[in-house]
Amino acid sequence: MFRSSNAFALTPFLVLFCAAFLALAPEPVRAADADSAPDSHLAAAIAVVAAADLTAPAMKMIDKMIPEVSARVHRQNPDLDETTVKTFLDEVQQQMTSSEDAYATLLAKVYERHFSEDELRALAQFYRSDIGKKYVSESPDMVGEIQRAGIAWVRAAIAKATQSAGTHFKDKGLNL
Repeated sequence: MFRSSNAFALTPFLVLFCAAFLALAPEPVRAADADSAPDSHLAAAIAVVAAADLTAPAMKMIDKMIPEVSARVHRQNPDLDETTVKTFLDEVQQQMTSSEDAYATLLAKVYERHFSEDELRALAQFYRSDIGKKYVSESPDMVGEIQRAGIAWVRAAIAKATQSAGTHFKDKGLNL
């Protein structure tokens, strides 16, 4: 048996992620059902989510978080047998991945708020095109590169601006 009721307490990030991920939309609509969804605007948004494979990063994140959950379970329950831990982890992963349709609907509702139905249809068409598929494929690497470039640029710009402002203030007799 587990030693405490909070034996599976998770990191704040993981808790927030799980809460957002498991927040069930009133009627989750599978991406495959986009054309028959009750609301054509939402259907267009779901089509974008499916075409851009927007749930894939969350599914990958789940796979990456399972070892963290496993380590925590082992730390908090060192006498627990490996079969029970594996069964627990399988259940966690199954529950998380079974909510993918609800997560897709949650994402679609965000897109629905920001784009018109016609814009959503155009986005879905783009993501289904060869260049759109390449964009989806390359985006994760590009985001990392863009973040690193942005951080480097901000650091260099701050250093330059600080030096320039320091010189300006020094010319006025102020040493900063």
